[in-house]
Amino acid sequence: MLDLNGKMNKAEYFFTRVIPSMLLLQFSLANTAISQNLVSNNSFETYTLLPNNYGEPCRASGWQNPNGNCVMVAGTGSPDFMHALGTYPVSLPNSIFGTCAAHTGSALMGFGTWSALISNYREYVSTTLSTPMVIGQSYTISFWMTAGKATYYAYRSNNIGIYLSTSTPVQIGSAPINVAPQCNVTSVVLDSAWTLYSFTIVPSIAYSTLTIGNFFPDASTTRTLSGPGSPNAAYYFIDDVVVTPQAPLPVEMISFEGKGDGDHVILDWATVSEINSDYFIVERSSPKTNFEPIGFVKSAGNSDHLIAYTFADESPEPGILYYRLKQVDFDGHFTYTSPISINFGFENSVCVVQYNPNSRTIKIIRNDSDQNDWSLRLLNLQGQVLWTDILHPGENRDVSMNESNNGIFLLQNEEHYFSTRKIIVY
Repeated sequence: MLDLNGKMNKAEYFFTRVIPSMLLLQFSLANTAISQNLVSNNSFETYTLLPNNYGEPCRASGWQNPNGNCVMVAGTGSPDFMHALGTYPVSLPNSIFGTCAAHTGSALMGFGTWSALISNYREYVSTTLSTPMVIGQSYTISFWMTAGKATYYAYRSNNIGIYLSTSTPVQIGSAPINVAPQCNVTSVVLDSAWTLYSFTIVPSIAYSTLTIGNFFPDASTTRTLSGPGSPNAAYYFIDDVVVTPQAPLPVEMISFEGKGDGDHVILDWATVSEINSDYFIVERSSPKTNFEPIGFVKSAGNSDHLIAYTFADESPEPGILYYRLKQVDFDGHFTYTSPISINFGFENSVCVVQYNPNSRTIKIIRNDSDQNDWSLRLLNLQGQVLWTDILHPGENRDVSMNESNNGIFLLQNEEHYFSTRKIIVY
């Protein structure tokens, strides 16, 4: 708690009084996330004593002040525990700081992130996680926060973050804790309504402690004068702090690639673990078509070892092709892989056919060792012959298409050295 020689309380020193009307956005966290939350008293509902003054974060069970003080001490950082059953000035919804109801339940925590009156003044709250984080496991870390609307403070700041550690960091007085937060809001927070901030991390250390506040000095903290009130501080309310492990993916895929092989495209992918995986659907698209299913591959179901899969697209079209996998669980849930692209031109075929949309040209390349001539013709889907020519051994040919020739066309070889090629012109 901040007190100038006992002559002013925190609100008088930090702010001038303006009672606001607070806007609330109502959201709820999924029950599964709550049940897995490593922050035991995440919405500050459980308490040892109801708050009756400034700077009493330790009255919220499991929370503490990193500088060791849980009452107002002049010149030290002093976050504020507030409760609907608390005593003014830390009662809700009407506290000395304005009108603000908790996002969830009856309690919240408030803290200052910058002061114009004391250089590098900071306030923090810390808690110990119910179990240490698992190295390599993905976690979602989130919290709800608001700066309020037309409350005592006139400034807003950035750099409101979460620092994870293996023990509670130590704050000296009101000085910034000189560490790098793993999660940080880098933009100035102007929210007058409750807003969710969410991050994903994969820890390389088994973190067991979480600390919230501004870990940057004044020189690296951006401040914005935002509304009425005394221009001497930035202050925020926080609620519903969540650290929850993300559910493992049903399939952990380590590769997905494709290549042309003669007249086919061969797709290969591999998984190192599968949980309730039923099958894969192979989908294909082009720059002018949407993804459509072209095949089905049964998956292993459950496994914890490397499994390789392969699929042959036997009717690819020349040009740029996109492939993706739709992985479907036994319960019908599904996920997509990111698409891969293949520039397919039948390079290993006796005839390479490529279409260039910029020049609207079809290139025909003989890719064989036969010494016979080819009698070629180009048809539309109505059977009309648009072009004919003789292609000698080792020759290539460019066929220009006019602006009206859009759609699907068929290239045929009367000598039957290759099957009919389908070409999409756009």
